[in-house]
Amino acid sequence: MDQLPQPFNVVGSLIVWIYFCMLMKKVLLTLSGIFFCSVVVVGQQGRREKSEEVATDVVHKELVIPNAFSPNSDGQNDIFKIMNITTEKLVDFKVFNRWGTILFRTNDSRSGWDGNYEGQAQPVGTYGYAIRIGYPDGYIETYKGIVTLIR
Repeated sequence: MDQLPQPFNVVGSLIVWIYFCMLMKKVLLTLSGIFFCSVVVVGQQGRREKSEEVATDVVHKELVIPNAFSPNSDGQNDIFKIMNITTEKLVDFKVFNRWGTILFRTNDSRSGWDGNYEGQAQPVGTYGYAIRIGYPDGYIETYKGIVTLIR
């Protein structure tokens, strides 16, 4: 049997290598831009049966950042955090009050603000946030906005 082709190191769209009619490996490409990639199907005898070149345009995804949360311990929307970080890196996430005091800060994508500052529940109202996200291609994007705390 000939050696099976190896997926090449590409960053950009979804590339699928199929061996023996089964999906064996997929690569989610995350760079922005237009990429020319190959899809290869290998038959049961290990011979290439089909090969296609595909052009795709990839952009950074939009992050899901809630505009309100309710830290009332009901198990729903109790924590203000980014909902869909996958391959991105959370560089900095901070929440501040109207006077500019930083109430919460982290770079752990699993963490979020619970509505407290120094052990004290913060009042209902609006709070600013600044989030810096690093993408696998090295690009860093800053998101700024307001979140409403509801109790």
